[in-house]
Amino acid sequence: METALQVRDVINPRNRITVVLGLGCGLRQREVFGLSPEDIDYARGVLHVRRQGQAIKGRLYFALPKGKKTRTVDMPPSVAEELKRHVESFPRVEVELPWGKPAGQGQKFSLLLMTRLGNPVAVNTWNTYTWKPTPAEPGLIPPRAEGAKPGSGRRPRRTASTCCGTPMPRSRWRPESLS
Repeated sequence: METALQVRDVINPRNRITVVLGLGCGLRQREVFGLSPEDIDYARGVLHVRRQGQAIKGRLYFALPKGKKTRTVDMPPSVAEELKRHVESFPRVEVELPWGKPAGQGQKFSLLLMTRLGNPVAVNTWNTYTWKPTPAEPGLIPPRAEGAKPGSGRRPRRTASTCCGTPMPRSRWRPESLS
């Protein structure tokens, strides 16, 4: 858990919420990219996972979460506090993207996570320029070789749970320790 918290602490403040939601609520990366402030139920302490951000050949669209099923997940108080801070610091922006496939009918949603330019997050760009370099900052993995292009070279895949060193079953997570 300490390693994951180090990653959380060095990632850009705008993107920090992805680590918090991955660790604290078990959300997948693309589910965070599709999460809207309207999906947060502070009163009940839950998140409604209704969509994910997807891309095919660089064209972004919304789709149902993995398994084509929506779900509701528990939201620990520490995650709720982080979400409140995030929503206050980074105003939401409504975007329209196709639904179900790149050529699908457009759907509008306010998204919790946007780029600094106010665009939806693209998975490939996120992984190359945000997620993969982040663990190198505190020295958790070797930095990209000087002169190497982003995305080149073989790096192990990292997810919120594997950043901790050993994957942990969800039943063993202690989300309250995120604060």
